[in-house]
Amino acid sequence: MRLPPPPGPPRGGRFRLTHTALGEKDDRERPRQHLAAGAVGPRPLAGLARSAGTYTPAMVLYLDMCCIKRPFDDQSQPRIRLESEAVLTMLAAESAALRFVRSAALFLENEQNPLPFRAARVRSWLKAADPIADAAAIASRADELKTLGLKTFDALHVASAEAAAADLFVTCDDRLVAASRKAASLLRVRVLGVLEAAAEVLP
Repeated sequence: MRLPPPPGPPRGGRFRLTHTALGEKDDRERPRQHLAAGAVGPRPLAGLARSAGTYTPAMVLYLDMCCIKRPFDDQSQPRIRLESEAVLTMLAAESAALRFVRSAALFLENEQNPLPFRAARVRSWLKAADPIADAAAIASRADELKTLGLKTFDALHVASAEAAAADLFVTCDDRLVAASRKAASLLRVRVLGVLEAAAEVLP
């Protein structure tokens, strides 16, 4: 497996959705239009957050591609609708205290999207991928993860999240969550479903 070089330049639970995060469009269209407009908040300048005069490490999240593309799915389905809004609420909260990993693996998978419009919108959020310290090591780790039952792209994303020292790996894929729980002691990042992650990360 080879990694590409980095590209060039709901209500409920513990989180609430706001018109600011979702825009003022019709409810069924808010998630899709929000991500399409690229309204995901500013990227942080550094992974540090100021608190009471001191600096504390930021929370770092890795959203896999199924999370990032969730707002483009059929919003008439209640689960998809809820997960879409959870994703958008987290993205809108990006700050010095909450960072998202934008990896070469995400860029690679997005370039395989057969729908140009969606691929372009996701690409605009990915912008420049985060630097890869050792692409060979990530690929090697992905091969190890595949022996634990993870699929090829899932393994590559989890390996990228581990390399980025992410606190949470977030996905909408139930099978990936189940496989990760079985192998939890062998992983270097916690894997959560998107609603679980939103409940933990958002106030």
